[in-house]
Amino acid sequence: MPLRPRSMPLLAVLAVLAAGAAGAQTSSPPRPPALTAPPRMQTPAPLNAQVQQRVRLIGDLRARIAASEREAAARRRAEADRAWEQRRLALGYTHRYAQGEDCDDTRREVHPGAAEVCDYRDNDCNGVIDDGQRLAFFLDADGDGHGDPAQRVDACPAEQARAAASGRWLVLVGNDCDDRDPARWQRCE
Repeated sequence: MPLRPRSMPLLAVLAVLAAGAAGAQTSSPPRPPALTAPPRMQTPAPLNAQVQQRVRLIGDLRARIAASEREAAARRRAEADRAWEQRRLALGYTHRYAQGEDCDDTRREVHPGAAEVCDYRDNDCNGVIDDGQRLAFFLDADGDGHGDPAQRVDACPAEQARAAASGRWLVLVGNDCDDRDPARWQRCE
């Protein structure tokens, strides 16, 4: 009976192969060549001129399209303005601003018959600004509640609070004969 080689366990065979492969391979595996851009091809001169001419034509076309779009937008705005003006005329508004009875077409609260409000504007279109709304105030420099009769200010009532916030006092009484001394406001000689 012939002698059979003794079978080696599978793990031992793999270990021998791995050891042999590690000893045989002393350098790193070859790397693939680096990817580079393909070399630039030289475009023939006539073809290059044609390409440049087409690029210029495309640029010109883009400029014409943009100009055409701007003109179309301007036409649409003009048409919208004309339509708005026709609606205004149909509602009975004046054709131009500041003509007719309404003295300020840009403000809804300003028209003939509107209530006059103390806001330094002519709200009822009668030609008088804040008619009957302003009060006669007097500057009170010493803060005693009595103002100097020579320092009269016609202002809206809201101005009294604004003046106090800025360090000035506006009072309704103008009988202070010495507005530099808070203790003396009457019988000055």
